[in-house]
Amino acid sequence: MKKKFLLLIFLLAGAYYFWTQIFGFKQKAPPPPVVAASPLEQVEAVLSQDPISAESLHSIYLKFPDLVRKQLNQRTIKIRGIARKMMVTGFKKQRLELYLSGLANPRIALVVDLDDYKLFNEVTGSQQSGWEIAQGRVFLVRYEFVSEDSGPGRNLNPRRVLKAIGKRHVFTEGLDATQQCRLRNWNSASLYFFYEPTLGEPFLGNPSR
Repeated sequence: MKKKFLLLIFLLAGAYYFWTQIFGFKQKAPPPPVVAASPLEQVEAVLSQDPISAESLHSIYLKFPDLVRKQLNQRTIKIRGIARKMMVTGFKKQRLELYLSGLANPRIALVVDLDDYKLFNEVTGSQQSGWEIAQGRVFLVRYEFVSEDSGPGRNLNPRRVLKAIGKRHVFTEGLDATQQCRLRNWNSASLYFFYEPTLGEPFLGNPSR
């Protein structure tokens, strides 16, 4: 009887081993507890993207505005979004602002300031440069001072006026804009990321048609 009992124990143990090891029905260990990412980890997860979508940047900024600005200090990033609104500002029309993806509070603006961007020697001598927007297209314009025709019987010393001498189409509203840039200033309404030019790379992408 004792031998039969021991044999039964042995058979049951063998069956259990066969069941768990061969078919894989092992008792699963409880999953480790989920540890929430810290604010810094969440911010860096977005800022380490290349490029960063405007929507992602906007979302993380709303959660941690001070931390995002701190992490962006002196840091070059690449931002991508659809240019839904374009503006030319500055006394000499030297500043172009592209507002991305219809975002608000704050808006995200990609800014090109011709006082910083030297056009890679495209403008020389007495020429000046500026931006114009017409029918949803952005043009880079070269200006030069020319003498205004005085005409017969008029002042023999005609005034010199600034006149456009050439235009180059560089961007169209509604297209995908991707810029390498840095956060330079901000307010309650907008974050301004200024274009960081790289020699040899197309400016604002290839001219649209």
